[in-house]
Amino acid sequence: PSATHLTTPTPPRRKRVRYHRPRARTPRAPRLCRALGALRSGALLSPFLASEGVGAWPRRNRLGGWDHTGSPHTAHFLVPRSLFNEHPEYFGLWKGKRGTRQLCTTHPEVIRRAIEYGLGMCASTDGSDHAIMPRKLVCIGPNDGNGGFCECPECSKLRFAPDNHSDLMLELANHVARAVRIKYPGRYVTFYADYHNVGAPVKVKPEQNVVFWIPQWGVDRFKPITHPGQKRFHNAIENWSTLGNPIHLYMYYGSYNQW
Repeated sequence: PSATHLTTPTPPRRKRVRYHRPRARTPRAPRLCRALGALRSGALLSPFLASEGVGAWPRRNRLGGWDHTGSPHTAHFLVPRSLFNEHPEYFGLWKGKRGTRQLCTTHPEVIRRAIEYGLGMCASTDGSDHAIMPRKLVCIGPNDGNGGFCECPECSKLRFAPDNHSDLMLELANHVARAVRIKYPGRYVTFYADYHNVGAPVKVKPEQNVVFWIPQWGVDRFKPITHPGQKRFHNAIENWSTLGNPIHLYMYYGSYNQW
């Protein structure tokens, strides 16, 4: 069937499914049911990006919600690695050494830069440029990877469980969220929850305009979330939901927003 009109209420039984592109020069976003386990992101189709934009994919699959502005891995935008020689104190102290993998997120200058970045991203994306999915989420998160998180005395005060950096990440997001809420009501700050860490925050309470962005990470994505192979994702949704803030579910083939 044509990728323009493909619809299906259930996953196909065949192991391989062949999709034929229409003769048009640029294909439109496929109209697939979101129940289909083998959904493929429209972002993988470069001609699609040149035609309708990424927003059409979640719109046609009724994923709804909001889009984000900026990369989810933002630390290197807040403090460029080029500043390391001049200001190593801006960067994470890990295993006794300062390095550029992550930031020292309790340092006053890092906090100031994070707030400046968040406000700047809000100012540059007022939503008018993206009518299908307004860019209401500003990402403030660590660089990609699970190492390098600061262990300086101040940052260590916000670590309450092994391999759990949630309180540390949330504290920085809260600083930005307070500033954003004053100047840009209705905008939210987000970061990857249960990706760089395991477990929800222990002591730090989220500001009301913080959204938890939970990726379907480290699990078998072809199984339902009730399956043992999805235990981490299922537990993350359950644990972070207890805090009462909005959750953005990132499924890699699409996102379910305003959940």
